[in-house]
Amino acid sequence: MDSIPEDFPLPVIGAVPGVQPKILVRLIDGRYINDAVTDEAQERYQLCADLVVQLASYAQRKRAEHPDWSRAELQAKLASGLQRKNWGLSNAEIQWISGRACALPE
Repeated sequence: MDSIPEDFPLPVIGAVPGVQPKILVRLIDGRYINDAVTDEAQERYQLCADLVVQLASYAQRKRAEHPDWSRAELQAKLASGLQRKNWGLSNAEIQWISGRACALPE
């Protein structure tokens, strides 16, 4: 199992209003957990990492077809395409995937 890189956008568990300090936790298997890195986060990372691998060759092909596109422009186009797919990815995950796919060497 791959470890989750530091730049991967972990899910935000939630927010609680008020003046007093609060700790947000979830009850999982009879234990209170406040760590965002759970099996759920690992599954999200695996899904996103798989999409990076699949999109990397597409990004390379588009880079060859459109050498006038900047890396930022290509990344924006990939991100836009991912948003249109409606696969349940967060905006942070979409940015991470498109950035990684464009960053892989040619």
